[in-house]
Amino acid sequence: MRDVLTDQEVELLLCYADYDMRVRPTATAMHFDRRTIYSKLEKIFRETGYNPLEFWDLFAIMKELEKEGVDGRTAQISPQQDANHLG
Repeated sequence: MRDVLTDQEVELLLCYADYDMRVRPTATAMHFDRRTIYSKLEKIFRETGYNPLEFWDLFAIMKELEKEGVDGRTAQISPQQDANHLG
């Protein structure tokens, strides 16, 4: 999976999962417009065949990343760090 996804795409997926698959808080945390998040998620779908907007597809991506040594707990952006954007 890491051979297909860029570091930014991995960070996006980790942040998106941290925010319970909610696009608006993910966009706020990553300083993107929500439409940009949707566009990036669609690109990930085209590249991997997994649709991150679907729970089980996102789960499969995350498990694959975990196997490859990517730990979601090490994401640079987390809800705890960026809680001020949820208000």
